[in-house]
Amino acid sequence: MPYMEAVLSETLRLYPPALRFDRECQQDYQLTDRVIIPKGATVVVPVYAIHHSAENYEDPEKFDPER
Repeated sequence: MPYMEAVLSETLRLYPPALRFDRECQQDYQLTDRVIIPKGATVVVPVYAIHHSAENYEDPEKFDPER
């Protein structure tokens, strides 16, 4: 069953059920010395873009359950 789980995980990486997540910041959050996310701001997490980025995955368009 471990290989089946790897196949399922890789399938969800290539075809995520949600393309992005939007979240509202509940309090001021200091991300770095110069970047502060203010309370009430919408933060977008681009799931599809992250999963298809060559910066995060070698050959991101290839189906490879053994990743």
